[in-house]
Amino acid sequence: LVPPLKLGFDLSTMRAERTVQMTIKIIEMDAKGERTIYDDSKSLTILPRDFLPLFRQVSEEGDIRRTPEYIGAWVTSNATAVDKFLGQAKLLHPKKQFVGEQDETMSQVSAIFAALKARGVSYVMDPAVVSDRVKMQRTRLPADVLASTNAQCLEGTILFATMMESIGLRPVIVLVPGHAFVGWHQSKFDKALANLPAGYPAGMVFVETTMVGTYTFEQAVNVAVNRVIDESKEGHFKNGLSQFVELTALRSAGIRAQPMN
Repeated sequence: LVPPLKLGFDLSTMRAERTVQMTIKIIEMDAKGERTIYDDSKSLTILPRDFLPLFRQVSEEGDIRRTPEYIGAWVTSNATAVDKFLGQAKLLHPKKQFVGEQDETMSQVSAIFAALKARGVSYVMDPAVVSDRVKMQRTRLPADVLASTNAQCLEGTILFATMMESIGLRPVIVLVPGHAFVGWHQSKFDKALANLPAGYPAGMVFVETTMVGTYTFEQAVNVAVNRVIDESKEGHFKNGLSQFVELTALRSAGIRAQPMN
């Protein structure tokens, strides 16, 4: 991070917004020496680590753009709690193993779904999630969601994406108006879904994460797949109203997981 944060600054201790000053100074170097060409101080707001920016202001006139790429920093497969949970979830798999795309993927995601259900993870509604009126959303990290067992839709989506990445799958976060859920790329060992219409993304399966508490894995997959079909038919993925956020693309672009214990 350039410039570095103040020595001793611990982001994990922040529980509310904090206003700070940032000084920006630009110096031009030439044969005659140094010349200051810009020197200014701006007021900034530091957010707690569980506040996810969904939009970013890109001009002084107030123009904003969506920032779904920041979701990648919340997918924290490096957390100790995630690794511990997967050790338990693995026991629910028929082969007692998670091998990612080295085998069929459906049963692996099903085992994660079942383990979260057994843990008591369930959906808690938050009407502000993915709203066009909200620039930032309080979104807890997967380790915190595992501890509380309560998850709004974006938190549940990130939780599943974290588990999928941890076992070697390629998760895809799906953002639709007012909602979020998750999908993944199947491997060559999977059977393709049947009776899919034209326009459906080939080789991908989706699961409705809010259904983990009270529905079966098959029901959750059916609902999510049909939602993608509906959004595709309406042209929402083409016009940007809905979007797929590929985690592997975010990682390639430099979006890394937050540091975790």
